[in-house]
Amino acid sequence: MPLNYKRLCAASLLLIALLGVSVLSAGCASKMEPTTPAAFAVNNLSIEPLEVTAGEEVTVAVEVNNTGGSEGSYTAELKVNGVTEDTRNINIPAGASLGVTFNISKDNPGVYEITLGGLTGQFVVTEAAVQDIRSATWSDAVVTQLLFEEMPEVTVKMRPGNKADIEGAPIPMTVAIGVSEGKIYFDKVSSMVYGIIAAESPVVESCTEYDGGKIWLISLPPGVDPSEVFAPDVDRLPFVESVTTGKGEATLTYRWP
Repeated sequence: MPLNYKRLCAASLLLIALLGVSVLSAGCASKMEPTTPAAFAVNNLSIEPLEVTAGEEVTVAVEVNNTGGSEGSYTAELKVNGVTEDTRNINIPAGASLGVTFNISKDNPGVYEITLGGLTGQFVVTEAAVQDIRSATWSDAVVTQLLFEEMPEVTVKMRPGNKADIEGAPIPMTVAIGVSEGKIYFDKVSSMVYGIIAAESPVVESCTEYDGGKIWLISLPPGVDPSEVFAPDVDRLPFVESVTTGKGEATLTYRWP
């Protein structure tokens, strides 16, 4: 075999080997090229509402953006007046954003400073309104006027044990009196009796609701001054806590803020 041919073959093999090493090195280098670590930016601090009464809940939220090239874990630390209130750990993919929300409440009035992810804000807590519990006494005549002012032949007579006799109606009856969800009701009333009464008394029809057994007093009749049956500053039917009947009268305990 000629010497020149051998040299040509050797040179070709060497070139192929060098090219292979070069390609392999380039591939390894590309695979080993480092990615940037996770990095976080916190934006859009939200505090809602900015003013609450004692014990009411405030929602604090931010948006956390991963500006790095790798997924990472971020710990959101909520501080109230410089003291850690709560923390959240979240995993955020590279280039993604996630919202973080905290719900807090405070019982003491004052201004509360919020710090979250380097952002600051505040909310105000005011004293909770004191509920005014009062009472009113309705006589037989008052109850009769409230419900049956258009039917002078009908009278209501209170009895102990939260009962009342309705006399003069198409069908005289004894009803039970109670309170539920702030409204007064008269129980054990047949649909026929209610239909007759409502047909003869527009007041009953407009100021009550009937559910098949109970007549609910939902508003005071037109022309009845609530300040006379409750208190001077009451302008509508208040939330009634309880009712207790005795001979000839009913005592209502009601809430008026």
